[in-house]
Amino acid sequence: NLTLSHDELSGLSNNSFVDLLYERILGRRADDAGKRHHLDLIRQGEKREDLVKALLESDEYRSGSRKVKLVGFKDGE
Repeated sequence: NLTLSHDELSGLSNNSFVDLLYERILGRRADDAGKRHHLDLIRQGEKREDLVKALLESDEYRSGSRKVKLVGFKDGE
């Protein structure tokens, strides 16, 4: 199991935040289109926690063997 903590993510730039999410949740580097999409969502006001949730609900994550435990997020996911 991998851990992803709210505190760990809070101090990161948007670019580093998206990179870390892909690496930790999906186990790979962000592809250009996916990274651009998520950075655009952040610029449009999407909450970072919603992006974490979206990646955890993605088919790619669900079909893999990775299990990520979230620590310090509001809804305790």
